[in-house]
Amino acid sequence: MYTRILTALIVVSLNSRCQTKHVNEKYLTDFRKRFEILNRHTNWDVIVEDISEHSIDIHASTLIKDTLLTVKLFKYTEGNVTHLELDEIQKIFNRSWDWVDVQNYDQKMNLRYWYRFAKRNEGKTIFVVGKYNYLYLSGEFNKQQDLYFKNHSDSLTNVPGDSLPPLPDW
Repeated sequence: MYTRILTALIVVSLNSRCQTKHVNEKYLTDFRKRFEILNRHTNWDVIVEDISEHSIDIHASTLIKDTLLTVKLFKYTEGNVTHLELDEIQKIFNRSWDWVDVQNYDQKMNLRYWYRFAKRNEGKTIFVVGKYNYLYLSGEFNKQQDLYFKNHSDSLTNVPGDSLPPLPDW
């Protein structure tokens, strides 16, 4: 599954590079003023995922050597106020010939989670750090676990390792 996701991201990235790179680059203008990461890297492939009268969802990616860097951006208007949000930053890269690493960051470049998966065995995923954060962000906790994570996130966010006990259900 992860290999297919990585392949799809690369195909979309390369495909959009050929088709709409310069047309959609204009959507990054406002975001560049607020989020420095967009200025540090070049050749962004921009895909407008959803656009309406008051909002726009953007997915931008760039290839830096062997690393695929992606960002998810949102722009929306409430009344006369325009909001710009960077939802996540993700780095996908080859750790070795057999392993791929996925790192996910918030807008301040704080690491949310980091896992690796084996190219030959897609079911073999190993978390380096942030497994609880991943489960929380993915909506995999029940209501009690979700509440427990919110109340104890300071101590649970950076727990290293993959073999972690489940959060209590109360």
